[in-house]
Amino acid sequence: MSKEAEKAFERYTQILKVLNEEKDQKGLKFLEDLINKCTEYFRIIAEQKTLKLREDKFATRKDFAEEYGSLDELRTILHNALISQIKILNRYLFKNYKVNEQIPLGGIYTYNLDSLTNEDRRTIGDWAFSLAEALFKHHVVTQD
Repeated sequence: MSKEAEKAFERYTQILKVLNEEKDQKGLKFLEDLINKCTEYFRIIAEQKTLKLREDKFATRKDFAEEYGSLDELRTILHNALISQIKILNRYLFKNYKVNEQIPLGGIYTYNLDSLTNEDRRTIGDWAFSLAEALFKHHVVTQD
């Protein structure tokens, strides 16, 4: 597992612990929604990569392009939802908990905060991929 994935998982478990200790059902729901978005994003990226490997199995280049385009649209929608959910969870955490005492400065997000503020899509996607990698590795979520 990558260092980034380990760090993302540590932050996830830290926040999960705080929310569980406080019996914060709303916060737990926001966290669950984020995890679902991260893992779905991870799955779509994997599906796109698999599709590229099978490109020569399509009857025509147009058939491949249509299938890939559909996945790409879904990936974009999921990416936008992911960015929104990170911000929703972090706003909630910062409003309801003490920063640097209960919740780290970046909230759930462990990469450079400027990348989140500036909505650097590639970096946010990399972070989501790292967290999903760790969640799969630790069997928090499973592949269906």
